[in-house]
Amino acid sequence: GHGAEWQVIGSLEAEGYRLIGYSYVNSHLAREQDVQQPDAKMLDWLQSWKCDSCSRSWAFPYITESCGVFCRQCRCKWKPPSPSSDDWTWRPDDAQSWSTSPQSGAQ
Repeated sequence: GHGAEWQVIGSLEAEGYRLIGYSYVNSHLAREQDVQQPDAKMLDWLQSWKCDSCSRSWAFPYITESCGVFCRQCRCKWKPPSPSSDDWTWRPDDAQSWSTSPQSGAQ
């Protein structure tokens, strides 16, 4: 159902995973310990994530859209022509998670 993937992502984050990037189709997570101490293959993959707007790397999580890959800072500056209820927004109260619902992080 609506929001089910974000519940799974939140559960994985609580178990020590970090959200590296996501799109409307895929979510990419890695174990936090592997992000902090990556082997060569993991390091190559992590370094491959870069914002198409500002070229920042290591600014997880990234969002992939049809027009490119963006860091949180650049994505939050970009506004779609007509936002919909499915527009993904950053939850400012939880710096490690993204949400499809601005209210989901509010208490």
